Amino acid sequence: MTQLIALTQGGQVLQSTALVGKTADVTSPNIALQNGSGELQFTTAAAEPIGIAITDASGRTIKTATLTSAAGANTWKWDGTSDSGASVPDGSYAASVVTPSATGTTATAVPFTVQGTVTGLVKNGTSTNLQLGATSVDISALQSLVN
Repeated sequence: MTQLIALTQGGQVLQSTALVGKTADVTSPNIALQNGSGELQFTTAAAEPIGIAITDASGRTIKTATLTSAAGANTWKWDGTSDSGASVPDGSYAASVVTPSATGTTATAVPFTVQGTVTGLVKNGTSTNLQLGATSVDISALQSLVN
């Protein structure tokens, strides 16, 4: 039985290698900065103010954006620069998308997905992780393939 399970998991990894090079939308709190750009998508019920923050591994906010969403699906593209205009290295960066409350005292998190190119797959015990550059997510976080 153990051998059958191992063969099945190995087959899943081999089938998953067809994902390498594809553009994927995944659920992740981290945006993948690849080749100097990153992208996230979110949906709002109405046009409303949105705040986006990108944080580096040390917890320092390096990029912020304030925009007004459209009702429905929205995309924000990061050009890989910090608020000071400096280019930051490719990697995995924490992201948050929020909308302020009516009183302006608290913010409400807006769910989002990130988009990136699948660069590899890693078997982690009984699970398989997709690699989007330096960003790693369980394969169950895959929402869709774009190409």
